[in-house]
Amino acid sequence: LHAKEERTKYSFTQNNKMCTNEISERKIGSETGVCKRVNTFIQANENQLKAVCVGGTQLNSNFFVSGQTFPLVTCRLQNGEQIYPNCQYQRGQLSTRYIVLACTEGLPVHYDRSSVQRTG
Repeated sequence: LHAKEERTKYSFTQNNKMCTNEISERKIGSETGVCKRVNTFIQANENQLKAVCVGGTQLNSNFFVSGQTFPLVTCRLQNGEQIYPNCQYQRGQLSTRYIVLACTEGLPVHYDRSSVQRTG
């Protein structure tokens, strides 16, 4: 789950290297040795994400949909499969959507997906 403070959302879309740099800095892909094809950053703070787990609409046992939309930055791998740590990503794409989080004991543990319309 990758939360990123609001102040940085535009740099992802204006700078070709921002997705690559952020993913590299966080060592995303190091556990598998393969670069993730798509990685999404939620432009929110920790408390905003926790609020989805506590106040969102429950979809099933531990998945909750947000009651508000969040800015998201989606980073996509440039060309096919790449081997970590040499991951190169395209410029981030900004969107605003409802999010679905997996939560454990009221805390967000996994970003599942986003949707244009609220479900539930």
